[in-house]
Amino acid sequence: MKTLIRLIALCFAFAIAAAPVAVHAQDKTSPAKAEKSTKTKAAPKVDINSATAEQLMKLPDVDAEMADRIITGRPYGSKAQLKSKNIITEAAFNKITDQIVARQPKKDGDAAKGGGKEKGKGKGKGKDKAAK
Repeated sequence: MKTLIRLIALCFAFAIAAAPVAVHAQDKTSPAKAEKSTKTKAAPKVDINSATAEQLMKLPDVDAEMADRIITGRPYGSKAQLKSKNIITEAAFNKITDQIVARQPKKDGDAAKGGGKEKGKGKGKGKDKAAK
């Protein structure tokens, strides 16, 4: 019976001694996981050439009037044109520059090929290709 009590006391003492170490170990891993998850989740950039006024107004310091100016001034070749066309102030631009992009619209298939149907038109080949 004495041996059983000593064994239980030893287990209890070990559990009490190990508990703070286990809690401290959890605290160290939790911030690392939280930090890792925030680094991998980058917010998608807002395309100033296609965004709605509502999407633009989610950007810092962009109100309804500024969103309307951005939409009216489209298309933009680069996001820097927001400043050069005096659409927004430099201070406002500096706040949103990392959150915006000026994507260019994709060209139609025919326009990208340089008008392939037009080239053979004078030689009579255009009709044959179109019929096939």
